[in-house]
Amino acid sequence: MGKDEFLKFKLSNYSDRSLLIKADDLFRKAVSLDKNFASAYSGLAYTYLYKNLDVTNSYFSENYLDSCLILSEKALSIDSHFSEAYVIKGFYYFYTNKNDKILAELEKALKYNPNYYDAYYNKALLYLVDYYQGDFVQAIENFKIALSLNHSSELPFLIRSLGECFGLYSGFPDRAKECYLEALKIDGDSSEYYYKLGQLEALNHHFSIAIEYYERALKAESNNVALLMELGNLYTFEGNVDYVKALNYYKMYSDRISANNKLTGNAMHRVGYAYLKNGNKSEAEKWFKLQEKFLIEEEKRSSIDYNYDRAALYAFSGQKEKAYENLKKLKEFKVFPLWWLNLLKQDPFFDELRNEKQFQDILSILERKYNQEHEKVKKWLEENQ
Repeated sequence: MGKDEFLKFKLSNYSDRSLLIKADDLFRKAVSLDKNFASAYSGLAYTYLYKNLDVTNSYFSENYLDSCLILSEKALSIDSHFSEAYVIKGFYYFYTNKNDKILAELEKALKYNPNYYDAYYNKALLYLVDYYQGDFVQAIENFKIALSLNHSSELPFLIRSLGECFGLYSGFPDRAKECYLEALKIDGDSSEYYYKLGQLEALNHHFSIAIEYYERALKAESNNVALLMELGNLYTFEGNVDYVKALNYYKMYSDRISANNKLTGNAMHRVGYAYLKNGNKSEAEKWFKLQEKFLIEEEKRSSIDYNYDRAALYAFSGQKEKAYENLKKLKEFKVFPLWWLNLLKQDPFFDELRNEKQFQDILSILERKYNQEHEKVKKWLEENQ
């Protein structure tokens, strides 16, 4: 029952925390009935992890990460061949920035269960979002293996993940649309379908069409905070600037996340920007400070993904040297996805730097990294028709 509730939470794009709480309670009951039940401990490790991602008061406490590791180790002490626990240890290493250890844990999971689809799925994610050792072809191949091994209600979720790899990351929107349509035929989730199409249209700078898709998705799923943020972004800086509409969506977004005590790590300065453009400097400053606090917490763990947002805040406040110091760290990535490249090209937080040679040089290097991966995926598609 706990596994079922956790799967529902996962399929809600990790947004319905009531499902997570139910799962946690059920796993605890399972442990109370059997102190040597490995699966119950690994389930608790998962809930510890997700209960404490992006929480307002402490963002992500190291104590919860330690608990995740302890619980996965407890499961392995009961059953050293328990693949799920190795996958959870991989998550622990991901969130503690020990990415060099993740793959080894996933390979252990597959050693003891060669048909464990979740290990292949997480290998795919590693190659997709760990930009230091990224490889979009490897991501696609591992997604496909995971798809071949899974025939549960999670299948549409996996298909959409493959679609994102094709579209948002490697720049093949037609392949992505095929995946999204296939997922829609299986689960009929029109909200996710329109949401994903909206992302692709925004990526291709078809902003009016993207807004139409997002609004259709929002009608089908009114509590989707990610859609509210996307709509706020579109009206703020992606071609159809309307700061009043942007602020309305951001307000709905902030109301929802405040109710759930949950923040999105790279979104708070966006809300502040909309308030500033609507003349509310005091409220804007409040959101900028929230973003700054979050980034300070992340800096303790040297999270490279947040160098971009640090650079954005520094650039916006006129601290160019610090902005470039953080932007330069992006050049250390092996790969750079299309969605991020497009954001960098149009992000208003970098308007003061945009025409400077140093900014353009960094942009050129990152674009070259994207193009290299795009060409690799193109070759793979040609060879695997």
